[in-house]
Amino acid sequence: MSANDEKCYQEAKAQLAAGNVQAGIEALLRLAESDSDCWAAYRDLGHYALDQGDTVAAQDLLETALIKASQQNACDIATLRLLAPIHHAQANLDRALELYGQILHLDSADPDAIFAIRDILERHTCLSPIVWARLLKDLRSNSPLAQLNQEYEARIAVLEQKCAELEREQVEATPSPPPAEMTTLAPRILSRLTPVAWQQLCTGTSPRTTSPSAPTHRVSGKLASVGFMVHSADLYNHYHRIWKQLGSGTYTVIVGNVHEDPQSLCRFYQAHGIDAIPVEVARQQGRHFSHLVSNHPFSAGDPNILQELGDYNIRMMYALGKAQWNFADWNKLYDLILCFGPFQAERLAYCENTLKLEVGYPRFDGFFNGEFDKATVLREFACIPDRQTIVWLPTWGELASIRQYGQAISALTDEYNVVVKLHPLLDESDPGAAAFLRQLPFTAVIDTPIDNVMCYVAADYLLCDYGGPMFGGIYVDKSILLLDLPGAVNDPLVGTASADAELRAVLPHVSTPDTQIIRRTLHNATLWEEQRRIRAQLRKIFFAPYYGFSSKVVADILQNIEHITKSLHLSEI
Repeated sequence: MSANDEKCYQEAKAQLAAGNVQAGIEALLRLAESDSDCWAAYRDLGHYALDQGDTVAAQDLLETALIKASQQNACDIATLRLLAPIHHAQANLDRALELYGQILHLDSADPDAIFAIRDILERHTCLSPIVWARLLKDLRSNSPLAQLNQEYEARIAVLEQKCAELEREQVEATPSPPPAEMTTLAPRILSRLTPVAWQQLCTGTSPRTTSPSAPTHRVSGKLASVGFMVHSADLYNHYHRIWKQLGSGTYTVIVGNVHEDPQSLCRFYQAHGIDAIPVEVARQQGRHFSHLVSNHPFSAGDPNILQELGDYNIRMMYALGKAQWNFADWNKLYDLILCFGPFQAERLAYCENTLKLEVGYPRFDGFFNGEFDKATVLREFACIPDRQTIVWLPTWGELASIRQYGQAISALTDEYNVVVKLHPLLDESDPGAAAFLRQLPFTAVIDTPIDNVMCYVAADYLLCDYGGPMFGGIYVDKSILLLDLPGAVNDPLVGTASADAELRAVLPHVSTPDTQIIRRTLHNATLWEEQRRIRAQLRKIFFAPYYGFSSKVVADILQNIEHITKSLHLSEI
């Protein structure tokens, strides 16, 4: 753009700012009539045309503004925000989704774009694979990792200086043990996180212990049947919103025999109106599915059963954290993996013959769509209405924090509602855990397979140890305090490069079961305000921004899977 055009544009803006609308518009028109490269002039004229009700002229001017901007390697979000609703109103869905996708690429939290995409996906199901490709590509944000790395380098420079000062003070003072309390971004936390470890948080490779063969089955022809392999009642809460989008009669649930009695599980799912059969019955009847969805290949015990029952195997990721498990080499058995977002897709890049699609976090759609009323949930949990609520979501196995932290956390009930929701597999690793917790003065101890979304709706603060719950808190933007256990990185499910371990560099955590340390951390308003900014960055790393309609995204993929797998490899776009 020439200096003269820039001068003319600034003069036009000054006229408009002074209230001289006619003079300002005339100046902008002179720029447009001269075919100026000043794309902002076309945008402002388009905005004016919209205000005057001239949609046709507005559309033409705004499209021109985008073209002019792209010729200068620019992308103006203000133009996109004006133009996208025009195409949406005219039912030009391909173009509308393309524009809304670009908006979210620039601002992943734009509420108007999120709700508009949700509206399009809910009302219109005949979307081409290319539309999906553009949308998914545009929603990828290239900025969070770079921003966090820059922030890391800047903070480390400051923190190294502080650490040096602390060391000098310790030499001069009488030696004493370091305080157990740990707050976010404290020098002794971040100084342990190397640039390599920081990089692994987003793009690290996973350790491999086995080498299963790549998927070999492929289906041809029209999608005939889809099955979902489950091994617990809790998976109902992961899948039922997807099933609702698919519609009854379009899928079958196959019940594995790993953790619970398959007959009892079948009755549970059938009571919810779902066609469910035990895996052994499915095999005896010769049942076969063109597409089979599971959350890991051991739901039926033997991974080979998945390939026996399904032509095309799809993994629906169900959690983050515990990297040595979630990113193990058995992922290569799958033809398609539905990931929460960029982090999982990148960690699974070693599965070269497996298609990865980002779909968000379907089980949390109900949080954003108002399925649960907070006041009602608090009553169900026997909470005192005018108190803040802490929800503790411990994992199972050796990493469960129940025995170490139970008494310290229960003592917080003098000030807070404190609700404990137990992991569905906890009874296998610690059969007495629920009884132990019920002896303590918790507000509620929940060991039934309720929808965990209720817990997130109720929570003002989340207490988590390891595994997936902390990532749910990031997804729905809740204040999270992590509970440390010694030697956690040596657990066979976790490892040093697991995100639930690495996140302790940027999320607040405590390493001692001390009620007063936990209480002081909860009272630290400055800490929690800083955490909101950090969680916003982490959401871009871990999740595709389908907040409230992830189930619709998954259902549409399953309903159009033939088109996607035949004509499109999104990883190459």
